[in-house]
Amino acid sequence: MMEREEEKEVVGVSVLHGGMIITMDEEQRVYRDGGIVVEHDKIKAIGQSADILAEFSDVADSIVDLSGHILLPGFINTHVHSSQQMARGIADDVDLMTWLHERIWPYESNMSEQDSYLSTLLCGIELIHSGVTCFAEAGGQHVSGMARAVGLLGLRACLTQSTMDSGHGLPPSWATRTTHQCIQSQKDNYHKYHNTAQGRIRIWFAIRQIMNSTPRLLIQTRDAATQLNTGIHMHVAEIPHENQLVMDVHKIDHGTVTYLDR
Repeated sequence: MMEREEEKEVVGVSVLHGGMIITMDEEQRVYRDGGIVVEHDKIKAIGQSADILAEFSDVADSIVDLSGHILLPGFINTHVHSSQQMARGIADDVDLMTWLHERIWPYESNMSEQDSYLSTLLCGIELIHSGVTCFAEAGGQHVSGMARAVGLLGLRACLTQSTMDSGHGLPPSWATRTTHQCIQSQKDNYHKYHNTAQGRIRIWFAIRQIMNSTPRLLIQTRDAATQLNTGIHMHVAEIPHENQLVMDVHKIDHGTVTYLDR
């Protein structure tokens, strides 16, 4: 019977030196010739390269020269549509409302859970390549697919489901959703995926467009997010014409931000 190979031991202590380190700590320290010590997945020490090498070289399992590089905390992308990663180029020649009603909403409404998974993988790879380690999803399709991808990629994310319950331009499969269904599906996502992936995933609520949301949806979204102590991601005043659209749809005499405040 073949003996099982022993698992390779994870590198315990890594020393990185010679690069510019931007700490982004409370003191805003920057080391132009800096060193950093990482023990397993925790930062143990930061300082001048010479000091770090003198103290930790003897115990390091790995020493990496970062000369010519900058080391800093990962960026946070605060507005991402992971479901649209494979839809680039379909909106280059049209205005926002045409793009929504005739291009991207029909596209998204036909996505499968696997499509969402693959699209989020591609999106996440691009984010990582750009130095992003955390993102906020602005409203996509199939949170289950997003969560699978984020779990594999190692990113942190605030995931949301695209949510609308009224208005013009909705694809047939979206137009039948009631306010209750919109709220309940997001609650279900919260209970299934919030704090998963070793705590890296947060589930927020979402409003895709105010023009496609009833007052009831807005109020219940606020109340549900407050009850669950989580966030809300929404689009507000994307284009100058949006204020007029909100005034027309909701029969009010003021614009988007004032409407939400009231």
